[in-house]
Amino acid sequence: MFTAAAVSASSLNGGLSGERTSHDDPIYSCAGIGPQESLDIDETLGMWYTVEVVHHRYDSKFPRGETYVDTCPIVYLTKSTDKLHRESGIRLVWSESAGNLNYQFNVDTVNRPGFWISSGAQNGNSSQFENQSGADRFGIYGTMTTLNTPYRQFAGIVEVTKAVGSHMVLTFCMPGQQLFSIVMSRTKSLPKQELRGVNSLLERKGLTRVATREACRGAAALPSTSAAILIFVAILSFVNRS
Repeated sequence: MFTAAAVSASSLNGGLSGERTSHDDPIYSCAGIGPQESLDIDETLGMWYTVEVVHHRYDSKFPRGETYVDTCPIVYLTKSTDKLHRESGIRLVWSESAGNLNYQFNVDTVNRPGFWISSGAQNGNSSQFENQSGADRFGIYGTMTTLNTPYRQFAGIVEVTKAVGSHMVLTFCMPGQQLFSIVMSRTKSLPKQELRGVNSLLERKGLTRVATREACRGAAALPSTSAAILIFVAILSFVNRS
């Protein structure tokens, strides 16, 4: 079980010691992915619907190819501030029927706005996720959604692989262990043409689609989810500043 907290950029760029790695192979290290060069961090903020989770590493527990999941997770991104009200990074809240999880990332918004380093343990009402006994619907090992015990924290980086007005792709990398991307849309669906563009981009970056979990295809988010997220984020912001 990971207890994980802040992760240094040097440890992420070097991969795991003792493993044969290629510095440019994102499957073994978190180098070589490359965030979007031109990025306005403010344009990434707000509410997003998770329409796909794409796995780039093979795991025998989860089938290759595409699988539909009858849910519609919502991601909410805000800037975070410290007790002196200074911007300190990005807060990501993942919300679905099992509960909410809060992630904190350190971000150099001036020089590397698309490169986010995890900071501290996830929090929120994660006990609901930890106590789930069903299969991991998205196959991300408790990093974000329901699931298999033991509950594991994410300690790694997130790169903004693509960010445009209608959709965004975040690639999560934990050296030698986890590598997946989440495809998010401002609406509950994304045109096939846009999805093909995302697929092509991932392939060009060496991020093969090993397994894909599709969501929000006819599955409505919970009626109160949006309001609940806003309240949850507001409470976290208040606690963070006090």
